Amino acid sequence: MTEQQPQEDANVEEPKNDAKPIEIVYKFPKKEEEVISKMTITVGDKTIEGKIMEKEKAQNKYDDAVAAGNTASLMKESKNEFMELNIGNILPG
Repeated sequence: MTEQQPQEDANVEEPKNDAKPIEIVYKFPKKEEEVISKMTITVGDKTIEGKIMEKEKAQNKYDDAVAAGNTASLMKESKNEFMELNIGNILPG
C-alpha cells in the first residue's frame, strides 16, 4: 500500500484597508477511502501543525484560541464527502 500525500496550496489576498482579523473557510473534496492524518498550514511566517483530537474538544480549542486573539485552524469532515478547513484570526499585514 502506497501512502499518498496530496498537498492543497491556496493563496489568499488579504482584504485591503481592513484592520480586523478575518476567518477563512476552505472546502475541498475528499474521497471516501482517503484518510487525513497530518496537517501543516503556513500563514505568512507562521506555521501551524495540526493535532488530531475529538470533534467537540477540537471545536472548543479552536474557539478559545480565536477568542484569545491567536491564529488557529480547525479541519473537519463536512457533508457530501468534503473537508472543511477553518483558519481563524488571520491578522492583516
